[in-house]
Amino acid sequence: MSIFSRVVETILDKADRDGTFDHLRGEGKPIEWQDETHVPEEQRLAYRVLRDNDCRLPWMDEAEALDCDLIKLRQQFHQAWLNAADAGERKALKTSWHQAVSEYNRRIFEYNLRVPLPRFQRMHIDAEQDGTSIFTTTAHTTSPQE
Repeated sequence: MSIFSRVVETILDKADRDGTFDHLRGEGKPIEWQDETHVPEEQRLAYRVLRDNDCRLPWMDEAEALDCDLIKLRQQFHQAWLNAADAGERKALKTSWHQAVSEYNRRIFEYNLRVPLPRFQRMHIDAEQDGTSIFTTTAHTTSPQE
């Protein structure tokens, strides 16, 4: 053991005997380890200060908003599809769906420019593939012409 280690050990032992470490915030609770591997080392202190004060970076809130908006968008179009009266209305819904997904993908593009690491980026939505689950069920009895 180096002399430095012994000096530190002596100081810590004295502080423990004097009760310096009694009644610390979080005493008796498990340590909450935070994964900060995505944060550049020079920014970790700032991230901790934000997190400890219940603050978040704008891109974190935007990620949640993107998730919620996609769920709402899918539900909205699915409900409209179920309520569609005829083939013309369904065709218009599909066109509107493609426009809405295009706008959503623009938001994803802008979001991806702001995130600190590629692993936080979002994939764009494929309107055709994603639309298959929305535009398959019908509530109405359809005629063979539709």
